[in-house]
Amino acid sequence: MKKYFKADLHNKHLVMVTTGYGAVVEPHTHDYFEMVYVLGGRAEQIICGSHYIISSGDYFLIDIGQDHEYRRASERELPIINVLFSPRLIDTGARPDDTFQTLMRHRLLNFNPSQLTKNPAGMVFHDNDGEIRTKFTRMLEAWRTGRPGFKEYIRAELLSVLIPMLQSVIKPLPARPQREFVGWLADQIECNYAQQLSLSELCRSINYSLPYVSKCFKAGTGMNFSEYLQKVRVTNSCALLCDTELPVEEICRLVGYSNTAFFHRIFKQIVGLTPLEYRKLSKNRQT
Repeated sequence: MKKYFKADLHNKHLVMVTTGYGAVVEPHTHDYFEMVYVLGGRAEQIICGSHYIISSGDYFLIDIGQDHEYRRASERELPIINVLFSPRLIDTGARPDDTFQTLMRHRLLNFNPSQLTKNPAGMVFHDNDGEIRTKFTRMLEAWRTGRPGFKEYIRAELLSVLIPMLQSVIKPLPARPQREFVGWLADQIECNYAQQLSLSELCRSINYSLPYVSKCFKAGTGMNFSEYLQKVRVTNSCALLCDTELPVEEICRLVGYSNTAFFHRIFKQIVGLTPLEYRKLSKNRQT
C-alpha cells in the first residue's frame, strides 16, 4: 500500500537537509519537494512507473505527490543527501501545494513549461565533475550549522542546481532564415548603437550560439558585428559633426564611445579624416 508522508516545512522550516540510506523504501508520496544526491552504492529507483538504476553521482528531484520507491540493486547501502523543501522556500508567494510545473513559473525560476520537452521532476541527472556534490555538501553544512541566513543560502544553492536541470530540457528553437538574423541584428545596432552592445548577450537573449549568429551576420553584410557597429556609430557621429556645434568629446560619448582616442582612430580609419577635419570640410562644402 502506498504511503503518504507529511513534513512540517510549510510554516516552520521551509527546508530540511538530511543524510540517510535509501536502498529499500516502500512506494510513497509526500507534500514537499525532495531533492536527492546519491553519494555511493547502487539501487533501483522507480518514479511514476519509470525505472532507473541509480548510483554515485546521480541526483534527481521528486515532485509533490509524485509516486516513487527504492529497491535494492546490490548488497551495498545507498548513502544519500536529501533536501526536503516547501514551494515557499523558492518563492514566498507560492502555494504550499504548488507542484514543480507551477513553481517553475515563479519569479526566481521564471520558466514557461510550454518551452520544455518534459518536466525535469522525476528525471535522473548525473554529476560529471563533482560540482553538484559540492553544492549538496554545502547545503547540508548550512543546515547543520543553522547560522543566520542559512535558508537563503540553501535557496541559492538549490536554484543553481534546478535552473541547469530546466535548461537541459528546453525545446530546441526552429532554425531561422539567415536574412532574419541579419535584419534583426542590424536593427538592434541601428536602434541601440549608443549603448554598450554585446553580441554574446544578444545571442543569449534569442537562445542561439555565438558562432552561428556571427557566421550568418558576416555572410549577410560582409562585415562582422563589431565592424558594423563601428560603421553605424561613425555614420551617426558624422551627422552630429555636420549639424551641431557639439564638442568632439561630447559626440564621442553620444554615439557610444567612452574612449576619445579610440573614437578618433576608428573615425579616421573609416572616413579617412579626423573628426575636426571632417567638420571643417563639411562646413566649407555648405558655404
